[in-house]
Amino acid sequence: MEKVWFDHYEPGVPHSLDYPQLSLDQLFHQSALTHQQKPAVNFMGHELTYGELASQVNGFASALSDMGIKKGDRVAVHLPNCTQFPIVFFAALSIGAIVVPCNPLYVAREMEHQINDCGAETIITLTRFYNMIKEIQPKTKLKNIIVSNIKEYFPGHLRFLYTLAKEKKAGDKVAIGKEDYSFTELIKKHSGKNHPK
Repeated sequence: MEKVWFDHYEPGVPHSLDYPQLSLDQLFHQSALTHQQKPAVNFMGHELTYGELASQVNGFASALSDMGIKKGDRVAVHLPNCTQFPIVFFAALSIGAIVVPCNPLYVAREMEHQINDCGAETIITLTRFYNMIKEIQPKTKLKNIIVSNIKEYFPGHLRFLYTLAKEKKAGDKVAIGKEDYSFTELIKKHSGKNHPK
């Protein structure tokens, strides 16, 4: 097949690049070692360096591993673009799990279909979606529900304002069932642990 798009490349732009024979997980950890003090994520003005991000990724990977999640298992990521997403993404990849991104705008029927279609037994979601996930849980194979609050990675002043303005109105303050997990608590509990590769 003729690659006609090459005709539109600027002069000097190569048609191919040499890529290292590394997985995304390996590339991430290599970058984290090389750029430990450089910013990796900036969400609402709260920054994480590569070193901090790698530490949280390793802690969350260890938590997933301790929950029995292993290579080939599906992990549903029901999050918007926020700091929690890359932590979950790279943690799942690092233990060999398959990341299943879910649209946070889906209604219960759509979420139920996607979870059943992919066969995920673990989901990471936000407090504002927790009640919906609990509603569909009996109709799916979901065993592990891990819950985060969007404000957990806000800068201090925004976290305070969000609590005052949004949580009362939107119902983001939710009591998580004893059988489910807090994202922040899992990372704290497994901080500093190396996950099994």
